[in-house]
Amino acid sequence: MATILITSAILSGCSKATKSEPAQNTTTTNNQSTVSQTSPPEEKSPTTPTTTPENNTLYDIKKVVYTDKNAKISYPQVSNLSNEKKQEVINQLIKNDILKSFYGGEENGLTWEVDYKVKLQDANLLSIVYSGIRNNKGTPHPTRMYYTTNIDVSKGIKLTLSDIVNINKNLTVLFKKADLIGIDNKEMNSAIGGYVGKIDANDLVKYFNQSDGVPSTDENESGTFSYLTKDALGISVQTIYACGDHAEFEIKYKDLADNLKSDNATLNTFFGLQKK
Repeated sequence: MATILITSAILSGCSKATKSEPAQNTTTTNNQSTVSQTSPPEEKSPTTPTTTPENNTLYDIKKVVYTDKNAKISYPQVSNLSNEKKQEVINQLIKNDILKSFYGGEENGLTWEVDYKVKLQDANLLSIVYSGIRNNKGTPHPTRMYYTTNIDVSKGIKLTLSDIVNINKNLTVLFKKADLIGIDNKEMNSAIGGYVGKIDANDLVKYFNQSDGVPSTDENESGTFSYLTKDALGISVQTIYACGDHAEFEIKYKDLADNLKSDNATLNTFFGLQKK
């Protein structure tokens, strides 16, 4: 992947990370919270989530819409969790991931529009995927972005791909056999399959180990991400613009039996239920 993924076309799909967290003001209209930046980055003010729950599994998910000049970013926040301190930790983790690590702050001539989907809302697990468009003034085309955040709700911590599965050559074999998700066009399906099929197994192991870190940095230079569904593990890799900038593949948990981690009680319980 070092010779394929690390190209300017690929890295353009990643955001630049910064250490400062954008300041925010919040206005609420029609049951939806809109967060707008009107003060310098050093100043901070609280946000208020929307009042529209998306699921009801021991806790609710509410939408926050963050705006910053030409950026519009929607992200979820947890509500009605029995442990308020843990809820606060989880919400800050989600917020930091999308606004601080992935977005990082407005740049001149840059427009962002990002929304999210909850792939899994379990009593103890929450998996979020973000997708959208990033457009730099003067560039020939926009970049399609794809990020994820996986959370162990019971512990209030973020999960990366290496927390979920053992990363080795067997995982790369399963990945290359996995189902490509969301592509109905046969020609595009074939092009993506051919592109990913050329990635060296050693490179895949390297980038799987970096998965879910801050993109466009040494932490996650390939922009690889993972997510969870009820019956499959999803892995997203960056591709060239002609192949959509990113591609998602899902591997059934039953096919991952030899790779599933056994040192996390939350995951063990979840995977055990899926096998029944």
